[in-house]
Amino acid sequence: MRFDRNIDIGSLEAEDDEFLLNSFVSKPDYDALQNTSNQKCIILGRTGMGKSALIRKLVRSKDNVTRIKPEEMSLRFLSNSDILDYFRRLGISLDLFYKVLWKHVFIVEILKLFYGEDKVKTGNKFQSLIESVDFKINKKKKNAIEYLRKWHDRFWENTEYRVKEIEEKLRNSLKLSLGADAKLYEDFVKAKLGAEAERIIEKSKKTDVLHKAQNVVNDIQLTEISTILDIIKKDLLPKTQKQFFIVIDDLDKHWVDKKIVFDLIIALILSIKELNNCLNVKIVISLRLNLLQLALQKTNARGFQREKFDNMFLHLYWNEEELKNLLQRRVNTLFTNHGETSPNLEELLPKDPGRGGKTDGFTYMLERSFYRPRDIISFFNKAIKYSNASSKISREAINLAENDYSLERINAIEDEWNENHNNLKPYFEILRSKPFKFKKEEITYKDIRKFCYALREKTANEDLKYLLHNGWYRGKLNRNKKHVLNILYKIGCIGVKQSPELSLMYSFHYNNTIDTFDLNPEYNYYINPAFHKTLIVKKGKRL
Repeated sequence: MRFDRNIDIGSLEAEDDEFLLNSFVSKPDYDALQNTSNQKCIILGRTGMGKSALIRKLVRSKDNVTRIKPEEMSLRFLSNSDILDYFRRLGISLDLFYKVLWKHVFIVEILKLFYGEDKVKTGNKFQSLIESVDFKINKKKKNAIEYLRKWHDRFWENTEYRVKEIEEKLRNSLKLSLGADAKLYEDFVKAKLGAEAERIIEKSKKTDVLHKAQNVVNDIQLTEISTILDIIKKDLLPKTQKQFFIVIDDLDKHWVDKKIVFDLIIALILSIKELNNCLNVKIVISLRLNLLQLALQKTNARGFQREKFDNMFLHLYWNEEELKNLLQRRVNTLFTNHGETSPNLEELLPKDPGRGGKTDGFTYMLERSFYRPRDIISFFNKAIKYSNASSKISREAINLAENDYSLERINAIEDEWNENHNNLKPYFEILRSKPFKFKKEEITYKDIRKFCYALREKTANEDLKYLLHNGWYRGKLNRNKKHVLNILYKIGCIGVKQSPELSLMYSFHYNNTIDTFDLNPEYNYYINPAFHKTLIVKKGKRL
C-alpha cells in the first residue's frame, strides 16, 4: 500500500476515531475500570492520554451502562439562580446542595438501569419497587417510598427539571426559616446588581440571616434521598448479578459557568465516593489532571483530603512498549481496511543507522511525544501526509512532518493549560533559540525583563502580579527564574536532570518524583524535543 495525504491511522478525538475499538490496547487500566469491586473510578491524566478512549470502550463493551453528558444536563441555569447567587455572595457553602443534585441524578439513572428506562415509569415496575422493600424493619423506608410515589410522574423528568425542583425547595425553606427577614432576600432579587445589592448582602451578614441560611443549605440533604440510596443498595441490587455502570466524560468542556464548575466537580467526586460502595454499581468519570488541580485550588478543597481519595484515582501512563503496540495495531487496522497484509513498524520507519547521533524513526517520534497516544498518532499521521505515495515513511517525511507537529504541540499545550495559566507565550519565548541542554545562567537578565514586560499587564493572577512587580530588577532575577523554570517543567516543556547519577525527569513521566524544585547551579535543563523546531532550539539528536 502506498501512503497519501488522505490516509491516516485514526482521529485524535476518541469520539471520532474509527480505529479506536479495533486497535484498542488492553492495559491493566481497563481491567480495573470494568471491575465494579475495584475502587478505581476517576480516570485521571493529561489531555491525549486516552481517558475518553477508556470511556468509549466501556460504553461499547458493557450491557448495562448509561452515559451522562454534562453539556446535556442543562445545569447552566444554576449560574443565574437568584437563591444560589444570594447564598454565594453571603459566603454560604453550597457543597451539600451540589451533592444532593448529583445523588438525585444518580438515583434516577441507577433505577432506570435496574428496571429499564421505559419500564421504570410504568405503574407495575413502581409497584415492584414498593413490594421489594421490607417496611417493618425501617419506617424511614416508608417515607422514602412515599417521596417516590409523590414525585412519581416528575421524578423521571430531565435533569434540569429535577434540579429546579430541589432549588425551589431550597428557596421555600429559606423564606420559611427567615420569617420577617425574608424581605432581605426579596429585595436582593429585585436589586440583583450594583451598590443596592451589595448593601443588602452586607445587611444580611449583620443579621441572623447568615446562620439560618447555612442551616437551610445543610438541611437540604434530604433524608428521603439517603434512604432511597439505602433501599437501592440493600433491597434492589443484591437481587441481581448484573453490573451497572454510569459514566461521565467531557467535564473539561463548557457545560456550566466557571464560577460554579469547580464546586460541582468536587461535589461530584465526594458523591461518587459515597455511592461507589455497591458491589455491582460503578460510577466512572474522566478528569484532566490540571482541571483537578485547579478545582482543589479554587475551592480550597473543603472537606477534601486527597489521600482519602487516592484509591479512586486511575492515573494513566504509557511506556515505550505500549505506545509501540498501539501504533502497530493501528497500522494493522489501516492495512486490513485496505485488504493488505500489514508490515511491522520497523519495515515502515527509518532504521537506526548506528552512527552520528542519529536514531530510528519510532524512537525519534517517541522522544518528541509526552508519552501519550495522541502525540504518537498525530506525528505518524503527519508523516504519512508527507510520504508522497511511497510505501514507506522516509526520514525526509518525518522531518517535514515535525514542522507541523511541533507547532501543533505548542498550541495544544496552551489550550490544555489555559485555565491554569492563561498566557504561556512569554514562558515559551524564554526557550527560543536556547541550546537543547542549558543551565539556569543561560536564562539572562534580558530574558526575564522581557518576560515581565510581556506578562505583567495580561495576567489577572494576583500572586503572579506580585511576582512580576519590579521583577526585572537584578535582585529579583533568581526569584523569577525559579518561577519560569517550574512552570515550564510543570507543563512538560522542559525536563530536569539534578545530577549526573540521576535520570532526566519530565513531569509527565510515570515515575516522576519531582513536583517543584529550587534553583541549583548544578542542575541541567533539557528542552522537550517536541518544541525544538518551533522554538528554533539548538538540537541534540538527529533523525
